[in-house]
Amino acid sequence: MVKQLCLQEIAYLDEINIAMSTSREFAMILRHRADRLDDARRSIMQTLNLIREHQFHARIATKDSFKRLLAIYYVGDIYTEHVPDFDGMQYMEVNNATV
Repeated sequence: MVKQLCLQEIAYLDEINIAMSTSREFAMILRHRADRLDDARRSIMQTLNLIREHQFHARIATKDSFKRLLAIYYVGDIYTEHVPDFDGMQYMEVNNATV
């Protein structure tokens, strides 16, 4: 009975490991040299469509998602929901509220 439970636990942990390794996100930064903003947007949309044609999920990052990516990369914090625009802003807000 113990052997059977151990085998089931190993199978379950293997499933979790596979799920975690296949659910990774990657960031791609595209830099387009364009004289006009319309040319840059058109080029970015063409690149986005090309990525999607190859069965990858792609989107343009928002400001908050980009800040979260930087927080994960530099701080290693994957649990923070809100990242301030400037370091230490949370302490400034507390001090201003008490003054």
